[in-house]
Amino acid sequence: MVNNVRDVNNWPVAPYTTVTFSMGAASASTQPHIYQWITIAGKAGSPGSADGTNIGARFIGPVGVAVGGHGNLYVGDSSNNTIRKAVPLPVFQSVTHTNGRIELTCSAAPGQTFQLQYNSDLASTTWTNLGNPVTATSGTMSATDTPGPDQQRIYRVIVQP
Repeated sequence: MVNNVRDVNNWPVAPYTTVTFSMGAASASTQPHIYQWITIAGKAGSPGSADGTNIGARFIGPVGVAVGGHGNLYVGDSSNNTIRKAVPLPVFQSVTHTNGRIELTCSAAPGQTFQLQYNSDLASTTWTNLGNPVTATSGTMSATDTPGPDQQRIYRVIVQP
């Protein structure tokens, strides 16, 4: 294992590290900037080249991180000659119930395809598709459901490849 590896800015870099992203608090004062380090993908000590979610992703030489206009994150991996795109996962923003009809709205990445699913029992691993897959055209997507006699439903959104 190589110790004390540093990048071009003389910042310490661990070999085969996870990809991290820093946010700096900019100010006109002379106070030092505060950074928060968050692991977004990869697994320290497990180099490779693989697309995946969280620790399923593999990098060898992540050197650059950029955020695109729709909130997508781009990671440059110099050792793999690859740029990977990380799409933000959908988050439910609102759920309304009116006259037996449920409307669900969640965040979305434009151009990404999603499948809404439901289940009435969390002990079951069988999920049912609610309608057809939907390709988002903006930063949100909506779907409606009329549960009928099956009053308890748990919803989830699957990001399609």
